[in-house]
Parts: sequence; C-alpha cells; structure tokens
Amino acid sequence: MAAGRVFGEAELARLKVLAGRVKADEKLGSEERSELRELKARRQAAVAAVELAKVAARRRKGEDRRKYELGGLVVKAGLADWSAAELLGGLRAMAQATPGRRAIWAQETAERERAEAEAAAKERVALRVRFGEDPGEAVRTALRRRNFVFDPATKFWFGRGIPAEIEADAALAGGQVERIE
Repeated sequence: MAAGRVFGEAELARLKVLAGRVKADEKLGSEERSELRELKARRQAAVAAVELAKVAARRRKGEDRRKYELGGLVVKAGLADWSAAELLGGLRAMAQATPGRRAIWAQETAERERAEAEAAAKERVALRVRFGEDPGEAVRTALRRRNFVFDPATKFWFGRGIPAEIEADAALAGGQVERIE
C-alpha cells in the first residue's frame, strides 16, 4: 500500500477481514500482523485528517465572518467609496493614536450610535431587497436576523427595517433596496 493514499473501501474491507480473523482466534502470519497494524494506523490517520479538515473549515468560517463584520464597519462608517490605499492610510493613522484619543473616539462613537439608534427606531419602513446573484450566506444571515424573508417567486427579500442598515448589508453583495409604499 502506497503511503499518502486515502484510506478507501478496499483497505477498510481488508482491515475487517484481518480483525475478524484475530477475533476468531486465528493465527496471523508476520506479514498479515504487520499489514493489520499498518491498516489500523492508516485508518486512525484518515480519521484524524478528516477532523483536521473540519477544524480548518470552522476556522476559515470564523475568519470569513470576521472579515464580513469588518467590511460592514467600513460601510457603516460611510467609507465604502474610499480606495484601499485611503482606508489603509486611515487605519494606520488610527493605529498610531494614543490610548486616550482612542477612548475619546470610542465614547463619541457610542454616543453617536445611541442617538442614531433612538432616531432610527422610529424610522423602520417596509422594504424589499433584490440581488442580481446569490448574495452569499453571510448576507442572507444578516437579512434573516433583521427578520427579512425571501420570496422565491419574486426573488425579493421583504421586511421592515432602517433603510441605511439594510442598504449597508445589501451593498456587500450588490443588492438594491427599495421602499414599499
């Protein structure tokens, strides 16, 4: 058996045969005992490889979620039209700010968001959102969290929300938001 191959059905069948013979108290020759040990080790390695792949997928999903959140912050801050160089320059300048200055920014932002939330709570309107292509799981999840539902017949998402927030979510996937009168 070649090293690095996937543990397939043939190897599993052979492992079952050899293990069955051992359980039946049959004596295995030295080559068969060696083959049995190798098959057991390769099966364990295959199981471990599958688990590692699952862990890597969960890690990538978490990283993708974080990137989506950061992109949403850029849109929410009104910086979606900035070039990558402008954004990077601004972020580097922010990174060099003193802790006191960052605390002031955080406080100002919290106060601004609180005031916007109070005003926006009164401005929830009926909306529909349409995408040219599938918006992706992250955008669909964001819309569902805002209680929007998808109508497969019209290919629109319908719900009530604050237009600026829904537009920020939809903009990440090229969606168009319309008010329903």
